[in-house]
Amino acid sequence: FAVEGNFSSTFARRRYRRRKNLRMVPRSLGGLSVRRRPRGRLSAVLRELQVGVVGAGNMGRGVAYSLARAGHEVWQFDLDKKSLGASVAQHASIRKGASVKDCCREVVAVTVSNEGAERQVFLGKGGVFEHCGEGSLVCNLGTTSVAWARELHGAAASAAKKAFFLDAPVSGGPEGAATASLTVMCGGSAEAFAKAKPLLEAISKKHELLGGAGAGAAAKLVNQQLVAANAHAAGEALALAFALGCDLQKLTKLIETSWGHSTMFARVSATARPVAEKTGTFTALLDATRSVSGAPLRNFVKDVALVSEAASAAGVSSTCLAPAKQVLRDCKTRNLLDVDWAAVSALATSRPSDLGSLERSSPPKILDVFAQDYRKEIKRRAAQRATVPIIDDDPTGTQTVNDVNVLSYPWRDADLDAEFAEVSAGNEGNRNNCFFVLANTRALPEDAAVDRAKTIGKALKKKMMMTGGKSSSSEDEETTKEETEKKKTTTKKQLRCVASRSDSTLRGHFPAEVDALAEGLGWEDPLIVVAPFFFEGGRLTANDVHYVADLKTGDLTPAAETEFAKDAAFGYASSNLVDWVKEKVGDSKKIHVATITLSDLRRGGPDAVVGKLLDVAKGESSKRKIVVANALDSNDAACLALGLLRAEEQLFDDQDEQKAVSGIVLRCAASLVAARCAIKKRPLLTGTDLFKKEEEEEEGTPRKKQQQKEQQKHGLVVVGSYVGKTTKQLDALFGVDLKKLKKIELSADLVTMAQGKRDAEIQRAVEEVDAGFREGAVVVLYTSRDVVRNHDDRDQQTSSLVLGDLVNDAVCRVVAEAFERPAAKNAFVVAKGGITANDVAVKALGVKRAKVLGQVVPGVPAWRLGDESKLPGAPYVVFPGNVGTDDDLANVVQLVATAGSSSSSGEEEKKSELLRGTFPGGGGDTGKRSSCGATTPTPVAFRSDHEDPERAKELLLEARRRGRAVGAFNLYNLEGAVAVRRAVDYTGLPAIVQFHPASMAFGGTALIAACQDVASTAVGAPMLVALDHADETEVIERAIHRGVDYVMADGSSRTYEDNVAWTARVVEHAKLHDVAVEAELGRLAGEEDGLAVDVKDAKMTDPNVVADFVRRTNVDALAVTIGNVHGPYAQEHPTLDWKRLDDIRRQVPDDLPLVLHGASGLPVATLHRAIRAGVCKFNVNTEVRAAARLAIQHASSQNKDLLDIMKDNVDAMTPVVTNKIRHFAPGLYPHHGAD
Repeated sequence: FAVEGNFSSTFARRRYRRRKNLRMVPRSLGGLSVRRRPRGRLSAVLRELQVGVVGAGNMGRGVAYSLARAGHEVWQFDLDKKSLGASVAQHASIRKGASVKDCCREVVAVTVSNEGAERQVFLGKGGVFEHCGEGSLVCNLGTTSVAWARELHGAAASAAKKAFFLDAPVSGGPEGAATASLTVMCGGSAEAFAKAKPLLEAISKKHELLGGAGAGAAAKLVNQQLVAANAHAAGEALALAFALGCDLQKLTKLIETSWGHSTMFARVSATARPVAEKTGTFTALLDATRSVSGAPLRNFVKDVALVSEAASAAGVSSTCLAPAKQVLRDCKTRNLLDVDWAAVSALATSRPSDLGSLERSSPPKILDVFAQDYRKEIKRRAAQRATVPIIDDDPTGTQTVNDVNVLSYPWRDADLDAEFAEVSAGNEGNRNNCFFVLANTRALPEDAAVDRAKTIGKALKKKMMMTGGKSSSSEDEETTKEETEKKKTTTKKQLRCVASRSDSTLRGHFPAEVDALAEGLGWEDPLIVVAPFFFEGGRLTANDVHYVADLKTGDLTPAAETEFAKDAAFGYASSNLVDWVKEKVGDSKKIHVATITLSDLRRGGPDAVVGKLLDVAKGESSKRKIVVANALDSNDAACLALGLLRAEEQLFDDQDEQKAVSGIVLRCAASLVAARCAIKKRPLLTGTDLFKKEEEEEEGTPRKKQQQKEQQKHGLVVVGSYVGKTTKQLDALFGVDLKKLKKIELSADLVTMAQGKRDAEIQRAVEEVDAGFREGAVVVLYTSRDVVRNHDDRDQQTSSLVLGDLVNDAVCRVVAEAFERPAAKNAFVVAKGGITANDVAVKALGVKRAKVLGQVVPGVPAWRLGDESKLPGAPYVVFPGNVGTDDDLANVVQLVATAGSSSSSGEEEKKSELLRGTFPGGGGDTGKRSSCGATTPTPVAFRSDHEDPERAKELLLEARRRGRAVGAFNLYNLEGAVAVRRAVDYTGLPAIVQFHPASMAFGGTALIAACQDVASTAVGAPMLVALDHADETEVIERAIHRGVDYVMADGSSRTYEDNVAWTARVVEHAKLHDVAVEAELGRLAGEEDGLAVDVKDAKMTDPNVVADFVRRTNVDALAVTIGNVHGPYAQEHPTLDWKRLDDIRRQVPDDLPLVLHGASGLPVATLHRAIRAGVCKFNVNTEVRAAARLAIQHASSQNKDLLDIMKDNVDAMTPVVTNKIRHFAPGLYPHHGAD
């Protein structure tokens, strides 16, 4: 490589400088090992090229360096000036470009992050194909769809100055780019590939021309499929090896020569093994690889989606990607997309952090259609058996029931007689197969709790014997068939199952209370089922670990790590329920503990539950028999409940068989009670519901409207619970906008002191409460927030309970004396805290019997007090101390205080606002909240169980709470569904795909199945499937039975009364199948799918009838007409009737989503105004359909193949849908598409 003569030649000096640079290559670059290029290859690459590199990220930086090191002149450009500066500084032969134009040299290599950026670089104004020279070579090194690669080939050929083009995606990561060891997969012409040889030699160790246009892109998708699947498998394999005690270093070397070897295993092992060996866990990988990985997980979100789309289009399975997709969704939710694939080892060993990851790591959910069948069978079987007494250790166990009676302890004999008399009458009076007894044992020391539980058990046994629940001990051999059947019926009515309802956060007297109850019943050898799950409160059990979920964020905390586990009386150390049982029992050798797993429930069904229960029941008699049950949603609970009923029949109904156990005791929270007793959910209570007279409820007649509006109701809010959640809720209550709110603090210190100070503090509080009632105020009586402890020589549990009893007794004295005075007449009561609620009801108000009306918010029941109490017929809200969001106590008090008042603006039928954290699966169950990351709801995973249609409704309400709306896109084929899924994955925002009945008339329900399949693979956010504008019952029923999430029942062409009656019937049927229903008031002008409505026939929604319509139909969403139309608008800026929309919003419940059809063509400012007015769903059809038609026409004119036409169709619709979704999220995209 000698140069003759002196170095005056610029060329010679430049070549010498490069040669010198070659000899001075650093051995490391950014911490990466750099391999020197073999001398024998220099001659092949030293033909000087002028190369432009667009992109200076991880890959672009390494590519530019390798090119410069090989002797080429490099011009580089990136919008990120910092990244560009760092790349240029690597080598003297890399020059900074001011624009893409500066990079349009002999060869152009593009390496940017996604298709959107590539589209701008190649085809945008000032892009590559505008400035590249005739015959130049353009290479795209990024991962793309095959369709996009082919489109770029076409663009290069049709550019003003025709260029050669290669789709040349690379594999090997940033380290491969920096060390010139990439693998390059090329698609294009042989001539283009030959021109690219110097470039390819400079950056790769292996490159191959695999075919024509798009072949390289196709090969890269295959590569990414293998990378994702192998990386995930490698991460989990390492985690398993570590958990089983393998020597990871030796194992890695051994695997290199085995069939299990892969590049990704070697790479993952090299990253993960040192961390595990140093720290003893993989968890540190989450921090060690964050933001420094050359191949972070976020790079694979797009790639995995592209692979799935390609496989689906080709009719090829890609199920191997399912685990990788789960990892990506999980990491998106946990904000971990910037970690390396090696961190999968940590994810495989780390506990789930939120609801989404917990559900995704669990077996597939029980299908709703199966769960509905379970519930029907439960109802039939439960009606044939004895009513289940629910012995409640505080009154909050009524959290999931309605139309059920509650008896205080000690009860009146007549009240208990009435409960069992109803049972004897065939359950006609006791429709829900259960009643509650307020034992309130959690407020007692253990010895007192045991005595009370035993007494209750004896009383129940005696009462059942008196009512015929006990069968005869002998039978005449000549028993007739009729007598035998009667005996069987009597046997079924024997009391064989009771529930010991206790705290969903594991506080209470276990196992002492359960043992005492069984002893009183005469059950020497009971089967105990521990099931503390309570979905409405976010209490879930999986893998035997009991979790407390934050309803607002979806975050999970093992129960033992919460404040509840530190309770002075009932603290514990174990979140694993098997360990918790052993911790509480003490001697684990004397118990047999088995578990009913999620796999048993979801894969084995009720038969698997029966098998587990019978195995334990028939086990060693000398051991206490305990079964721990897992459950994440109400479908799981239904499966468990049916298994319990079947097992009960097998264990006890055969008179001749020796009984393996004497009875079943359910130590459970509220959710299993509702499932076992087949209690049907009812909507959340309204203010009007609380104040209805009992005869109105029974007759179903509405209360007549009062001639004069009432003022704010006066009442008492009693707060005794001292947990942190209650304190936050109390602070929120003090900030509400009520006309009269009076705060009274009762000093816990003073009421636990000497009698004189105690009496004085109580009397002060009584006078202040009475004064507040006389002023018509809502009085908040709360105990001081500090926990009072007595540091004497008694055990801490007894001391804590005794002090708590003193405080509760003081609260009860205040309430009892205040309600003896005239001003307390017609007051309502909200009691916060389980023990507080029991003592106030029983001791202060004299309640002996009450009726559970339902819930005001999930997990918060309301009762109607009996006539014997000081407040006959009054509403009494039982608000548990450990339930609800920070605002829920305030919301409940406002709901009760303003029911029927002028402050409610005539909205007497307004429903209680749903908890912000209710899971999309419905009724507070898991869900879908999912979710889905920092800016979108959790997919329920959120989600999620569908016992009612709240999943779809909650998706809309979540959007509204975030100041957004959800787009619902009408489509006609698979391509439309794929376009919407792409947009969802691009934006990370949810969407609905919907179709008109005309589509079903053409292809039946096949399109529904296709949409469901596509929606199930969305990575970015939830996708729902809906039927739009259906006005025939038969069509709606077909769609419902095929599994849609949502139907738009269009009765707008009917008369008002016909619309109400028809829509109500649709809603009733739909909710049996867990499907949400949208209805329409008013008719839109315009044409959609062949159905035309003239302007003269169109009419706007009347605000004066919406409240009546919503109340009578119970719809989940309402579409309104305020000047919007189907199809194109006649003027550029259509005028909508905003006053009408605002009036409508004021007339409907806060938790009713409003919908606007005809969003195509509406200006962005108009959309945002509608969102501010409460619209949270927009229907879009015309714009998407127009884009599809144009794409088909254009592709057909070019004689493209049918598959290419389909792909062009998707490509045309995707940006339209994406832009619309962004328009509907003004908080995220405030200026997107602004007018």
